[in-house]
Amino acid sequence: MQRRLGPGFWIPIGWITLMVAAAVLAPILPIADPEEIGVGGRLEGPSWDNWFGTDTNG
Repeated sequence: MQRRLGPGFWIPIGWITLMVAAAVLAPILPIADPEEIGVGGRLEGPSWDNWFGTDTNG
């Protein structure tokens, strides 16, 4: 008699698979460098690029 695996099994397996895929693909994902400071647009108001405006660091 086989027991059917329910969502209590598949949801964590899916989450672990997603995390492993993100870790493997992290070097090639187009994520902005958090150390890069753009000083060109300082103290600007909200815009499409910066929804909350900018601070003294850009």
